[in-house]
Amino acid sequence: MRRAFFLPCLLLLACASAAYAKDKAPCEIGGFALGADVSTYADRLDMATAKPLPDAPYLVRVNVKPFPGFGGGYLLYGACASPGKIVRVKLRYADAGLYLLTEINSSLTAAYGQPEQIRDNADRSYICNKWALTGKDGQAISVILQHYDGWDPDYDRGSSIKLGDWTLINAERACYEAAHPEAKAAAPEKNAQPAPNMIPN
Repeated sequence: MRRAFFLPCLLLLACASAAYAKDKAPCEIGGFALGADVSTYADRLDMATAKPLPDAPYLVRVNVKPFPGFGGGYLLYGACASPGKIVRVKLRYADAGLYLLTEINSSLTAAYGQPEQIRDNADRSYICNKWALTGKDGQAISVILQHYDGWDPDYDRGSSIKLGDWTLINAERACYEAAHPEAKAAAPEKNAQPAPNMIPN
């Protein structure tokens, strides 16, 4: 029953076709579509949590409320080039077990080939597979499937999936930097030396 319950979640990763194909990148997960306006999903979001990212003020993060199959997550949407347009979806699966994760990973691999990047430590407490794909309009799409079963507070426990459009994200960054030239990252200093307080002692 659990596999049958999650089948719609897997199918929502494919766009424009009920069948997977390696030349088609996904654009939707859990009913949230990349490129859609965030207001479309207002009733599924905790809009009180919406705030710009400290290190990327051209993007706004808003939390997703839990819904069947998922324990919540967040959306990122643009604040400059295309205000309100969704550029990334991250959702946490309600079932944190490795069995479900393996099923989803197998479906993604069958659809899009082997991940571009694979991290899997010996005890399988941390797994991270990434697919770098090209969308139907040439956009750079990434899919990241993660699982963590440890106690490091830097990582969220459980299983999650991220779907992002890097073409949209980069357009937001370029828009912001054009409007705020001072925000452009400085080039790394040649032969930079660490200050004493940069090293633990």
